[in-house]
Amino acid sequence: MRLQPILLVLVLFLAVTCKDKPTPVSIYFTTDFERLAGGSNYDRGWDIATYGDGGVIVAGQTLSHNSGDLGPSHGFVDAWLVRFNPAGDLMWSRNYGGLEMDLFLSVVALPDGGALAVGHTNSNDGDVKSNHGKQDIWLVRVNSNGAVLWQKTFGGSNWEEGNGVVALSDGSFVIAGTTASGDGDVSGNNGGSDTWILKVDANGNLVWQKNYGDSADEGSSSISATSDGGFVIAGSRKSTVDISDGMVLRLDASGNQVWQKTFGGSQEDQLVAVHAAANGSMVAAGYSFSTDGDLTGKQFAPDNLWVIKLNDAGEVSWKKSFGGNLSDRATGIVLSSDGNYLLSGSTTSSDGDVAGNHGKGDGWIIRVNASSGALMAQQTFGGSDDDGLNSLALAPDGSFVAAGFQYTKLLPNSPNPSNEDLWVIRFR
Repeated sequence: MRLQPILLVLVLFLAVTCKDKPTPVSIYFTTDFERLAGGSNYDRGWDIATYGDGGVIVAGQTLSHNSGDLGPSHGFVDAWLVRFNPAGDLMWSRNYGGLEMDLFLSVVALPDGGALAVGHTNSNDGDVKSNHGKQDIWLVRVNSNGAVLWQKTFGGSNWEEGNGVVALSDGSFVIAGTTASGDGDVSGNNGGSDTWILKVDANGNLVWQKNYGDSADEGSSSISATSDGGFVIAGSRKSTVDISDGMVLRLDASGNQVWQKTFGGSQEDQLVAVHAAANGSMVAAGYSFSTDGDLTGKQFAPDNLWVIKLNDAGEVSWKKSFGGNLSDRATGIVLSSDGNYLLSGSTTSSDGDVAGNHGKGDGWIIRVNASSGALMAQQTFGGSDDDGLNSLALAPDGSFVAAGFQYTKLLPNSPNPSNEDLWVIRFR
């Protein structure tokens, strides 16, 4: 049977107009639970980790004072840890710090039920026992009830940030940070800010520290342990005064640089999350404003979620960008039990690769194929206001937990009807 002329024209029109316009891939993950925590002010979760029983711990910051789930404030901004059991019930919430700004950006769950959190502090009082300069990396170990076992500060006379931490099998820890100092605990400065990596023992005593960079500003955002005992770090390096490239740094077990690579285009590009796989490959993710260089396949503006896979030599296996016509970013990444990657982040788009936007900004979860980088699935989470998911972790039963923030009062138990709450989701 032959097509009638009008029908044929319609078919041809649709074929042309739909060409190169991606159809959003959508999947509705099964949500086990959603939970909120916080008080009367702004509260946010930055990182999440899981225990062997499926429980979770979230690290973040709080501006709330003696309200909701928060006790008396120590100062301006407090670092914050929140523990949930496997069913999502709140076990405890504790805030830490001094009179100035203190926050946790990364956390690892420990076999004894405790945790180790890293961030930075401007304080020199309260829970903070010393300060080297303007701002120090702050490392805190707590027991299973959140009580402080020990705390350490590291830095020099200028400022430092603590952005990531991994636990090693011998009980030691390696911290990924950034430093602008060249004294104190910092062995020199290469110019501007440097990537700064520290190893400490089980009691927080410094084993070694090394800084990396050149005359440009560099810094780290995330760290992952590699299968050979080394480390891979994701971060950024200033390519001009105002514009950064994404950076990936490969280290051996002693912290010696194996290689460093930068990726990006002519606009602002950042790599903020990284995961090293057992086969030696590694995937880094973040966001990009570029449409050239390593972002030649980008179809949308202004900034898209950006993910790049490298082999152990730092050679690109594939690079992809995803999003719509507004802002889309990745902030967390895990390797799922099916061998593919799951990324967490945020989106304000409702077109392109994004389907189902609920409001101003949503938390965004996407699944990408480990071999090709192809988008396999995506889902947005949130309400009518701004919401985002900053971190992602794989649970022992194969489910996922994500943490971030929620402005929208989605749940009846919201401790904070008007400002920002810490937000946790378990899904599969």
